[in-house]
Amino acid sequence: MSRNKEYAAQAKEWNKLLIQELIKARKSKSPQFTRADLALALGIDQSNALRLESGEHGISMERFFEICLILEVKPSDLISKISLADNLS
Repeated sequence: MSRNKEYAAQAKEWNKLLIQELIKARKSKSPQFTRADLALALGIDQSNALRLESGEHGISMERFFEICLILEVKPSDLISKISLADNLS
């Protein structure tokens, strides 16, 4: 596998892990804070929120920061949870 493909594969994996952490943060914010609530706060359709949480679409840094603000979590806390250093090979 070429280095570029390795980097792309690793980036995709980190994106998946980051989305999982965002979902955990959303659910821990309040059990009643649903994907629909997140979609409303972001100004997007529920179907787009589903695509975002399913990983169908990658998440931009801007969208990531916006979600962190909505969920009232520090971006650095979520990033540290995916243990980037441990995933480097």
